[in-house]
Formats: sequence, C-alpha cells, structure tokens
Amino acid sequence: MSKEVQGDAPADAGTPTPASPSGASSPSGASGPAGWPTRVVIGIRARADTWAGAGAWARRTTSSSSRAVVSTLAVTAAAAGGWLAAGAWQPPAPTPAPEAVTAVAVEARADGSRPSPVRARIRVSVANAGSDPISVVGFEPAGDGGFIAGLDPRRLLVPAGGSADLQLQIGVRCNSPTPLGLPGLRIRRPDGGIRPVTLTGAADTLATLCTRWPGQEPLVLDQVRPDGNRLALVVRVPGGRSTRIDAVHAGSVPLVVSPLPTTVDGGRTTIWLQPPARCPVRWQVTGIPEQITIRIEVGGPAELTVSLGPAMADWVLATACRPVTR
Repeated sequence: MSKEVQGDAPADAGTPTPASPSGASSPSGASGPAGWPTRVVIGIRARADTWAGAGAWARRTTSSSSRAVVSTLAVTAAAAGGWLAAGAWQPPAPTPAPEAVTAVAVEARADGSRPSPVRARIRVSVANAGSDPISVVGFEPAGDGGFIAGLDPRRLLVPAGGSADLQLQIGVRCNSPTPLGLPGLRIRRPDGGIRPVTLTGAADTLATLCTRWPGQEPLVLDQVRPDGNRLALVVRVPGGRSTRIDAVHAGSVPLVVSPLPTTVDGGRTTIWLQPPARCPVRWQVTGIPEQITIRIEVGGPAELTVSLGPAMADWVLATACRPVTR
C-alpha cells in the first residue's frame, strides 16, 4: 500500500497530518493550520466561540452581580445612617416616676444609759404606694454618725397601697463631727430585686435624741444678751460637727436673723435676732413665748427647741410689744 493511501504524511514532512476518518487525505486548500482537517478546525473554533461567549456571559454576570451587591450595600448603609440619625434625634427618656416606697423615722427613745454611742430604738413607718407588695429585708452599710444594729421584725411585709411600722435598733455618736444620719433600708420586690430606700427624717430624729445627753447636744446656747434693739445669741457645737442655721421661729412667728444662713463649727458663733415689725396678735393673746425653734442642717434637716427664758419676754416687751401708757 502506498504512503498516500495510508494517510500519513511523507517521511520528510515537517509536521504530521492527522488521518481523515474516512482514510483519505483532505483536499488541497481545505486543511486548517499546519495541514489539519477542516472538521477538526471547525470544532476547535466552535469550542473557542463557546468559551468566548461563556467568558463574556461571566463578565456580564459578574458585573451585574457586583453592581447589585454594591447597590445593596449602598441601600443598607443609607438605611443604617438614617436609623442612626433618627436615633440621635430621639427625645430624652421620660423622668422616672416618684418613688413608690417611703420610709420615715417617726420617733426615738433611748435604750440604756450608754453615752457613746447612744443606743436607741427608732420607730419607722414604711409606706408602699405601689401595686405590688414589698418586703423590708435589711439595711445599707453605715456611713454617717449613726448606724443600724437590727430590725424588729427582721422581715417586714408591706402590702400594696398599705403601710407598716418597723423598729430599728440603732447607735449614734452624738459628739462626733460626722453628719447625723442613718443608712437606708433594703426592700425586696416581687421579682426578687433588692434596692435601697432612703430613711427620711433620720437627722431630725437623731438630733432630738442627742439633746437628752448633756455635752452631746447638736447645738448649745451659751449666752443670750440684748444688743440695742437686737437680741444676741451665742451658740456652739460641742462635737465640732459642721451645723448650718437656716431659720429661727418663735412659736408660729418667723424671726429675722442676721446673718442667715450661717455655719457653726467647733467655736462660738453669734447670731442676732431682729424684733418683729409689730407685736404679733398671737403673742398678745397667748403670751410671749420663752422658747425658739432653730432650723438646722446636720447631714439632713432638723429642728431644735431652745429655751431663752425671761430674756425673750424682756426683749420683746422692750421692742415690738411695748406696753401702752396713758
């Protein structure tokens, strides 16, 4: 068989020619690159076109997807920015509602004769204006001149909309320079939460208690003397506690005091009472009082009753309430 019939290229050809499926060589001029058969070239070109189309589709798809992702991110960022901006312009939170549970110190009585610290029992009224019952289960750590040693009862249940009394076993250092006060109580809510409640009126109750112990009074009157139309009062604080005088009353009549407010520490301080502009009608009916009430701040508001004796009547009769002479 000749070489042409075999479909092989001549022995001296530089590039072999693939055989035709029919066993015959391709016609001259119809072969592809380097003498490849036309059908093979067509198939390769078809695949190349297919790959080129797929690449273009991929590029279009990728571009579309990228644009979609970018658009989605832009929309999300704009929404987040709008949400944050809206949050920044939200109105402030409403003011918390008034406290539903209150505890007020009512009265105190000495428990023994120990001078320092003075032991006492204080009756406290606990009121619950809330819609759920609460329990008094303890007290806060001491921080001022007074401390709580125990509760009676140890656990007090206060119904919703009701009140109950509690006895506190306390101690107070009346002659200490620290402020007068007692720690708050601890209450338990129905959900198990525990929080403190301020003990209102503690400073006033302790100040009244301390006046019963000589040398440990919150405020001592050392001297009373007339000074022209004024009445000079020389006062001091035995323990050196910083005490502010805010007002002075004689019965229900407020007196003008110079200067006010004034602070008394360890040394003596003088304040001057100005006579009323006219004689109060109440004094004309009930008589001139011999006592004055001094409103002070000793870690909390308190009131002390101080006796001036006959000096008060002498001063008032010489100024505001002079006898009428005929």
